[in-house]
Amino acid sequence: MHVTNTAPAAITRTGGLNSTPVQGFVSSTGSGKLWRNTNTTSVYLFPVGSSIPPARFRPVEIKPLSATPNTFAVRMVNNDPNTDGFNRAVREPTLGAVNAGWYQKINRVSGSSLAEFSLYADDAQDAIASWPLLKLCQWGQAAPPVWWKDIGGAVTPGASPVLGSVLRTNWNNFSNTENFNIAPESNPLPVELLSFTGNCKNNIVNLNWTTASEINNHYFELQQSADGNDFVTIGRVEGNGTTIKQNFYSFTIDQKTEHTFFRLVQYDFDGRANVLPAILVSCNTESPATVNINLMPNPAKDVFVSDIYLPEKTQLSMKVFNTIGQLVMEEQWTLDAGYHKQATQVSTLAKDIYNIRYTSNSFNIVKQIAIVK
Repeated sequence: MHVTNTAPAAITRTGGLNSTPVQGFVSSTGSGKLWRNTNTTSVYLFPVGSSIPPARFRPVEIKPLSATPNTFAVRMVNNDPNTDGFNRAVREPTLGAVNAGWYQKINRVSGSSLAEFSLYADDAQDAIASWPLLKLCQWGQAAPPVWWKDIGGAVTPGASPVLGSVLRTNWNNFSNTENFNIAPESNPLPVELLSFTGNCKNNIVNLNWTTASEINNHYFELQQSADGNDFVTIGRVEGNGTTIKQNFYSFTIDQKTEHTFFRLVQYDFDGRANVLPAILVSCNTESPATVNINLMPNPAKDVFVSDIYLPEKTQLSMKVFNTIGQLVMEEQWTLDAGYHKQATQVSTLAKDIYNIRYTSNSFNIVKQIAIVK
């Protein structure tokens, strides 16, 4: 649909926000967009939405910053970006979980004017926990890397059914990609630790750890303790700065005592320290086992993480049961002694309370988690 009338009021909308049934918007069931010609610096409404269930109205507003002729095109895509190859899990570390319900295609078809644009959202339907933390993001904005890039934005909150918005000013990057979305601000740890393990053989302890990502990581300090309270430094391993690739580290030390706690202290280049979880390493194989498992976040939406500490290498079964006792998911892991984070995708599960059963030859632990949508 192409509106050639350049008057901002050439399109108006009188339908109620989020009325039932949802109405008063331009819906595309294919690849079509709503095009508008502009030649003023006023705000132009693009009342886009979707009649494909679940029906939504998610308008976009564009304000050209010069009165020269331009043509802008907008389409709301009413499905998970993952479906179209825009992986929500691949995102800049400053972003939290990218909105899974929909995304916007916004493009400047012709012209050269910078523009302001606003994306509108419903805090209840779009699971917005905090408007002040909401940001705009763009897929592949500065490729490489190809990921959801944090592009900031100014928030105007709204309480459902009134829509709130996020505004981006002085925008000119319509060439790399046309895919935009919303995501909360993340407060990422400088290092996302996937595992920290240790084993003892012939009184030599081998420590190994793996990171999923690092931000401004200068180095790791290795520390040990006899009681788990008072730690002393025993070594240092250099970090990898800022990276989204997995990195593997190791450290070896002679060990004379039967039981010793070890931990990592991660240091940024600006000197800030981050103390990571400690593990217990035993050179006495007959020592009693101590297992610890926690779930995070809880409630969870798309993914939950099992925080697991194991005193020995373990074959571990993780089973998910719904409230009527049906097995809905199962995973098998082989984990070394030490600390691990195991991510489980639950985006296909219905909203409910689930029991998570962890079973090995030596223990059976049941945890409970809420899945929300």
